[in-house]
Amino acid sequence: MQKLMYVFPLILGFAILLGSSIALIRFLRKNNKPKWSLILVISGFILLSVGLVNGVYKPYGLYERHYLVATGTQFPTDGDYKFADTWIDNEEGAGYSSVSLVELSAKSRADLIQVLKNKKFTQVSDSLKIADKLNERLTYVLAISTSKNVEEEYGFVETKEILKNGRLFLVKRIKYYFAFLDDGKSVFIYIIND
Repeated sequence: MQKLMYVFPLILGFAILLGSSIALIRFLRKNNKPKWSLILVISGFILLSVGLVNGVYKPYGLYERHYLVATGTQFPTDGDYKFADTWIDNEEGAGYSSVSLVELSAKSRADLIQVLKNKKFTQVSDSLKIADKLNERLTYVLAISTSKNVEEEYGFVETKEILKNGRLFLVKRIKYYFAFLDDGKSVFIYIIND
């Protein structure tokens, strides 16, 4: 469903590009311009159309970039996004979090688990999940998933300094979190972006 929201701007951009190209071709023909100028306009139309598709139709580009930052690897080509959303974490800061539900092949899932283990991701405490409101987001996504139980989880917790009322506090928070669901293919991904 989320892919559909990118179709309208794509169609609109393509229609504008097509209309202006046709108008330019008619103008060139009417004024008896050389054939190479027509070929140039058609080539430009094709190149701009490809650029339009590559620039506009990337429905999960943000989430794939977050995946790359968290894991250091590209999102698997056999992976499929089932759901993705973002939340603004606080009104004062520019930070936000993204959540997504993806389906991976058995090999991609095993590779991801190995990457997370190599990066020293560990299990996250329930109290930290509650404090960071991760439980709410996980429950929200599990409600739309066919699988309802977390089989394995890996998280990266960072310690951050926060200045409040003139005092410096050290606060732990979840930076990255991956929950592997019991259906053998679904993975819940939570990433904080500062």
